[in-house]
Amino acid sequence: MGVFRLFLALSVLLGHTRGHGFFGLSFVYPEIAVQSFFLISGFYMALVLNEKYNQPGQYTVFLKQRFLRLYPTYFILLVAVLLIDLTVSGITGHPWGSLKVWHDNLPLLSPAGVAFLALENLIIFGQDVVMLLGLDPATGAFHLFGLNNAVKPTSGSFFLLIGTSWSLAVEFSFYVLAPFLVRRPVRAQIVIFVLCFLVRAATFLTYPYDAYHAIYFLFPPNLFFFMAGSLSYVLYKNYQAQLKTIASSKPWIFVIFGLIALDYCRFPYTRQLYLIWMPLVFVMVPLLFAVTCRNRLDRLIGELSYPCYLIHAHVLMFTVPLFSASRYQWLLGPVSIVLTLILSYLFYRLIETKTERFRESLYQKSRQASLEPPPAPIGPLEPSAPTLS
Repeated sequence: MGVFRLFLALSVLLGHTRGHGFFGLSFVYPEIAVQSFFLISGFYMALVLNEKYNQPGQYTVFLKQRFLRLYPTYFILLVAVLLIDLTVSGITGHPWGSLKVWHDNLPLLSPAGVAFLALENLIIFGQDVVMLLGLDPATGAFHLFGLNNAVKPTSGSFFLLIGTSWSLAVEFSFYVLAPFLVRRPVRAQIVIFVLCFLVRAATFLTYPYDAYHAIYFLFPPNLFFFMAGSLSYVLYKNYQAQLKTIASSKPWIFVIFGLIALDYCRFPYTRQLYLIWMPLVFVMVPLLFAVTCRNRLDRLIGELSYPCYLIHAHVLMFTVPLFSASRYQWLLGPVSIVLTLILSYLFYRLIETKTERFRESLYQKSRQASLEPPPAPIGPLEPSAPTLS
């Protein structure tokens, strides 16, 4: 599973290289990779909520653990991005990277607009809505779902210092609801799954001008994929032994899946292939987990997927100008992947291993506190305050 997660992160990277692939391979589209991520997240959250955080009163513990899993890495990278962009801007004398759009549009923004965008960069929650905002260059006002083609707005997405972090807002929204969704009986989850599909359809009909972006970025339509992941966990839980048998006796399944994944974008009829890909991911996730859940190397590879997903956009700010216009443009994809993987590994070893130890220590303390019985009273209980009678 870890290899697949890293592959999806690298698919997002390649999708942002302006059409350049990896030695002729193009991987899956970034949009499909993100939706596959959401399905995997639904699987993992159903797993931990049913098998780890399954005692009464652990809702807050679960939310703290998920917050500590994602936010420290995000915040440290946010600071690093600011320092890098400020340094390059100071050296070149021109605003660079994530600071350029702020510099160009700052005169248009009201103090409230600046505060709102700065807060969104800090708290993450709500960034999925920011992706759908457009800044009207004539009035300086933000409009939701574009400006009906009247003018070309500056997308709110450009004001996010880490452009891919909008999906973290979607993840956090799911974490808040997950304990109330993924523990329900299978029939109830299927009903929720169908309702989520209807929400996607309703979003498409309600916002015909920008329906694609509304469905892609907003949390409610994406709950569909998280619930699919939860149902995928039900498949794993009920047929774990059979899945391991299938994986060991029919390895060609992984070969076929790998061939489709590695060159998805070059297959004909990719829109129709999408209708096959997502059900295939639904089946492959429990199958891959059954095979790799105890593989330490696979887990390490999977740990690189999160920093890779956040770091790659800034790596491309350096590599795209360097390679895309030269005769060595075929190196853009490979060099970007190598640099991103090196930085991701360094970040994992130097930062994430420490935050993970801290997170695990908090979990163990909360678990011990919940297991310890309350102390027995030494004598008869006394009233907390004297009575008037």
